[in-house]
Amino acid sequence: MVRGRANVNVHPVDCDSPHFNVDVLILQRITGSVPSERMWEKAWPHTGGLKLADPEYAQALPIDLLLGADVFPYLILGDKKEGDVGQPIALSTVFGWVLMEKCPTAPKSKIVTAMCDHRFHRFELCSGF
Repeated sequence: MVRGRANVNVHPVDCDSPHFNVDVLILQRITGSVPSERMWEKAWPHTGGLKLADPEYAQALPIDLLLGADVFPYLILGDKKEGDVGQPIALSTVFGWVLMEKCPTAPKSKIVTAMCDHRFHRFELCSGF
């Protein structure tokens, strides 16, 4: 149930730009903690030394802000690093590098999620299959 509406200014924690003014809906809860199942942190050669947008990506944490497809293209900086098959792809964003990969335990009917967290800015991108 929608509890209210607001306009928020979203920007990386360590700088004032870029910034995005976003109209938001205020909800009690967006979704459960993400990731929904325990992930094992690994060191992949192609991700070594990257400043991750979410250094705690393997911990199940609540989602504070869900940004939609209208904002997502403006977050991506364009750099991409790929490893071997089965390893995550790293995409550069204004918040840092985001790791994306197939969820190995998720059945095809589940929603696949990717997350980005830069201290207090957490967002989730969802697509159903």
